[in-house]
Amino acid sequence: MDNAEKPLITGESRRRIVEAAQSLFMRDGYDNTSVNSIIEAVKLAKGTFYHYFSSKEGLLDAILDDFAVKIIEDIRTVMRDSTDAITKMNRMLNRGRQFKIEQKELVMMVTRAMYNPANLLLRHKLAEANIKHSLPVFREIIEQGEAEGAFKTAGAFETALIIMKLGEGISDVIAQYILKEEKTDEDGENIKRMSAAFNEAICRLLGIESGRITYMSKEFLDAITGKTEA
Repeated sequence: MDNAEKPLITGESRRRIVEAAQSLFMRDGYDNTSVNSIIEAVKLAKGTFYHYFSSKEGLLDAILDDFAVKIIEDIRTVMRDSTDAITKMNRMLNRGRQFKIEQKELVMMVTRAMYNPANLLLRHKLAEANIKHSLPVFREIIEQGEAEGAFKTAGAFETALIIMKLGEGISDVIAQYILKEEKTDEDGENIKRMSAAFNEAICRLLGIESGRITYMSKEFLDAITGKTEA
């Protein structure tokens, strides 16, 4: 093979592989998408794929890491603010909510893919990526709050992990509502009550007064429990 026939190993090739894989994962499900189907979609040599990714699982890890890093980079701008821990945490959580509202179509697409029975591994991987990138941020804020005397917890790491695991649980409930074909006012009210209880639980875990931290806001809940088709 001469030089003109050799596949180019470039960042552009990686981008094309990632975009094709995302499209196929959403359409066919992660488990039903093969490495060969991704390679065929991008018209690249198999060696090019394996130059970047050791396996399909490695590709999925990279996709989720890329997505999580973009969100965390945005949140890190909040972390650089010279403010108290409670204000900082509320700003960080608000930025995360705003991102989901602004990117509602993307969030809906990812939600449908995650809760497709064929994509159980995708859901697990996304949860892992979220813990990997978000846990250090939560821990840092909690440690700051403890140093300031604002938070009283059983441990910064442990509390951060519990909050994130509780967040996964409430996210599952919300996702099931989003994917429900026929939504009722009672469904929406149930989610709002559960979210209020969740906010209360977070404040108790941090050892602060109720209402000082808002994990789920009315604006966010209204956006996702509205009458717009999911």
